[in-house]
Amino acid sequence: MNLVKDNNKIIRFLKVLGITSASVLLGFLAIQLLYPFLIAFLLAYLVNPLVNLLEKRVKLSRGISVSVSMIIVIGSLLVGIFYLSIELVAGIQYLITMFPSKIEHFSYQLNLLMADHILPLFNEVSNIFNQLNGDQQQDILEQIKSAKNGIIESTVVLLKEFMQGLLTFVQGLPNIAASFLFGLLGTFFISKDWYKIKSWIVKLLPKSVKTKGETIGKGLKIALFGYLKSQVILVVIITITIIIGLFILGVNHAITIGILIGMLDFLPFFGTGFVLIPWSICSLINGKVFLGIGLPILYLVLVIVRNLVEPKVLSFSTGLNTLATIISMYVGLKLFGFAGLFLGPITLIIVTTFIKVNVFQDVWRYIQGK
Repeated sequence: MNLVKDNNKIIRFLKVLGITSASVLLGFLAIQLLYPFLIAFLLAYLVNPLVNLLEKRVKLSRGISVSVSMIIVIGSLLVGIFYLSIELVAGIQYLITMFPSKIEHFSYQLNLLMADHILPLFNEVSNIFNQLNGDQQQDILEQIKSAKNGIIESTVVLLKEFMQGLLTFVQGLPNIAASFLFGLLGTFFISKDWYKIKSWIVKLLPKSVKTKGETIGKGLKIALFGYLKSQVILVVIITITIIIGLFILGVNHAITIGILIGMLDFLPFFGTGFVLIPWSICSLINGKVFLGIGLPILYLVLVIVRNLVEPKVLSFSTGLNTLATIISMYVGLKLFGFAGLFLGPITLIIVTTFIKVNVFQDVWRYIQGK
């Protein structure tokens, strides 16, 4: 009797494992093959409150409400991009105007550096080198030649990778354009038939799954939107800090530059240091000591602000424990690199939501046959 029970438990466990594995695999395939329509579902969900408002208050038809809503959203994005483009063009025009004098000043500073530091150092090294015996000189020359070849090879590899990446991007432009077009069409038709699609999905689900799914969906919606809100809050805080810092440092077009640098905080593998550190080096070479020292200090302030504020904002917006949030970010960073800083908390949100609605307990009861 016990053997039969144990066999049934094993069978149920294997069934759960198979369904979970198949779901994960299908999820990855769906993301790869149907990502424009998954994004369309998300966009349709986001514009749905505006569509409902126009349909109920303004008394427009569902199709016209969707069209107007998409025009408003896309138009707002285009206006924002247009404004940033104007500011960016003004900034580029300013740089073009200042570029000749900057190049001249840079050349002057470089000549001073060569005359005051590089040439005396070179002469001193040459004197030391001439005092060595022939074998020692030959060894040093071989080391220099090896280092030179290594630098050349590394440079060639970097250039090849850059050109390959550029070629891949250009070749992918038609696919990006097609995905964007299908995404827009998908958003329109999904939003237009939102409640029909929702009703159809609900009818397909068993009652037990429907009840549990609604609870999970509500929990995930609150937590994930809280997470997105926290990221927006962080970027706003970082951007405001950058703008204030640039104003203090006397940078022209501080607002536009601050917004553009702040937006880099959204991008993996970039961040604010991608701009501030090279900018600081160029400023020091050009003799702008105040700006050259101020930019790394600003970057240090940004790092401190982000590390202090991010766990608290995340825990407040998502309802997660601050320590658990920090641990999830660290584990995500170790497993997936920079992207893990986002994937870690998202995984924690999903697991926490499943625990709250007793998903794991229900699965365990099913395996035990209770």
